[in-house]
Amino acid sequence: MVTRLRVDGTRTNIDPPREPGCWVARGLVVLMAALVTAWVARRTSWYLSIDQFGYLTFARDIAAGRLSHDWAMLPLLQDFLFPGFRADVLSYTYVYDQGALYCRYGPGFPLIVAAVSVVFGPEAAHLVNPVAMGLLLVVLYWISSRAFGSEWLALCVPLLVTLLPTYMLLWSITPLRDVPAHGLALLGLGFLVPVPGERRSVRRWIAAGLLLGFTVSIRIDAVLYGVPAVALAWFWRPWRRRDWVGAAAAVLIGAMPVLAYNAFATGNPLRPTQAMEVERMLSRSFSPVMEEAAEALAGWVGPREARAQEEQALTWREQRERLYMQGGGLRLSNFARTFPQNLAIYGSVFGALGVALILVGALSALRRPSFFALTVPYIALSTLCFSLWPRPDPRYLAGAILLCSLLLAEGGRAVVLLVAHLRARGVGRGALFAVVLAAGGAVVWLVGRPDLGESSARPYVMLALGFAIAVGMVYATVSRWSPLDPRRAGLVFAGTLAFLLSGVVVSRTVENLSRQGSFQREAVDLARETIESAVGDRAVIFTTSDIGRPSENINFYTNASAVYLREVYRWGAQPGFILDQVEKAGLEAFLLLPPDVARTWIESKYVYPWFEPRMVAEIPKEDARKWFVASPVHDGVRLWLVRMRRRDVPLQVK
Repeated sequence: MVTRLRVDGTRTNIDPPREPGCWVARGLVVLMAALVTAWVARRTSWYLSIDQFGYLTFARDIAAGRLSHDWAMLPLLQDFLFPGFRADVLSYTYVYDQGALYCRYGPGFPLIVAAVSVVFGPEAAHLVNPVAMGLLLVVLYWISSRAFGSEWLALCVPLLVTLLPTYMLLWSITPLRDVPAHGLALLGLGFLVPVPGERRSVRRWIAAGLLLGFTVSIRIDAVLYGVPAVALAWFWRPWRRRDWVGAAAAVLIGAMPVLAYNAFATGNPLRPTQAMEVERMLSRSFSPVMEEAAEALAGWVGPREARAQEEQALTWREQRERLYMQGGGLRLSNFARTFPQNLAIYGSVFGALGVALILVGALSALRRPSFFALTVPYIALSTLCFSLWPRPDPRYLAGAILLCSLLLAEGGRAVVLLVAHLRARGVGRGALFAVVLAAGGAVVWLVGRPDLGESSARPYVMLALGFAIAVGMVYATVSRWSPLDPRRAGLVFAGTLAFLLSGVVVSRTVENLSRQGSFQREAVDLARETIESAVGDRAVIFTTSDIGRPSENINFYTNASAVYLREVYRWGAQPGFILDQVEKAGLEAFLLLPPDVARTWIESKYVYPWFEPRMVAEIPKEDARKWFVASPVHDGVRLWLVRMRRRDVPLQVK
């Protein structure tokens, strides 16, 4: 029910016009969200990579009532690092600074995981993203229905996000912050989308502010959502001071977690923990950590000359800082290379027909400024911003891809409504058939020859789009509806597309519900028991990321500590020195490496004369998963587990 204010000052209740079968659309949304949530929960992997380890470790610390991390290697870092320097540790997820460790990431997502873990138990952390994915689909339906004024067209948006290779399902099967962040941001924007006849309420502005502010606590780049938020607020004229004051206070309250954490970690609430990424925004200098940053200068003077010139220009302290700390990825010099690659990501997600319909949808949005403000500014701004990174990544463009799905649905409807409006203006059927044939030919050409054997469902989506557009245009041409109501053709398009896509979602989801992720709790328990029984509680395991991500999983799931060899090299510590410091600290050093890599370390002149290797286990490749060694690029690798102990009498090496 909507309340409308009359001219005489009285209020009257009106029922907004409803589409036929809107309850069917809502039921399909609930069914789709439930199926996708179940599918994601079944496919969720417990194997941790870099980001997942950082979020879950931070969440565990928050649940334990602390913000800094306690690590067995922490007392030794001051022996490896020069005083006064910061350094990346724990696979670049934490920063060592003045004897303490703080996480690089914002506290928003770890707060959610910590709250869920405290209430439902630690294992529930792996269900956060499956539930968040289901809720994201519902939010997409809700915000789309407000933006479109059509629940059937709104239903098409979450269906498109589910079926197209948007990577959202991929990021929901593992503990990552992307799905919750964009879901909360879109929920906040939804409160600001104006709907005809809807009464303005300060509570909407406060809810939007809280959600958008907390999204910044999850991802600092979520400040970009402030652009569509302010643009949407423009349409709620005449403005009231209490609305703006309430929204501003809500944003501040929502962002309080990240402001407080910044003050704790960096000493400045406005300096984010990932500020190192923008510290060399205008620089083209060479970085030992991110070698691709030198390619911009290499285009003018050649790679060797560029490296020589830049290395000579760096002071010793700058070189050491860049070796210790990964950062400086956000640079203007990256734009010329990354921007075209980001555009190619849109093409790989939506295909030629999808990109064309997105452009049509953007043009159609010009007729509805609020819809344009919701979608186009953020898509353009985020694409430009994330083109400053060294490499393209669909995760950075996740919000833009979600909003592009709204433009895609709008573009398909706009094509059909064009034919309907032409008929409503009295254009003859012969001319209409010519327009329909031209549009249909363009759609067929853009769809091309779909490869139905493709792993993703995009070919089916393209076929469904083409068929729904054809049905809508034919209906607009030959039906006997009143010329004063061309919206029926748009409803026919939306309903046809929604039913086709719903069928694809249900069939593909039900077909794959029986499949489970490859690394589940049972695999974690087995690997934990295997490692702890072999090395004990006071172990430091040196391994390599070339075989998978064993370090993150050992550090999180077991009582042992693990360090990658690459981290040791970046700290500038010689192998013999770091082994000596580990033993002096009362810890036991182990190598978990492929035989050739282990042999290189053992036979090093810095190690062999002083340390005696003892073989603990020769691990065949089929048992590598029992030691947290897994990777999509191999089905297992042969490993050695070697205990390194200081010799009582050093060898006499001539």
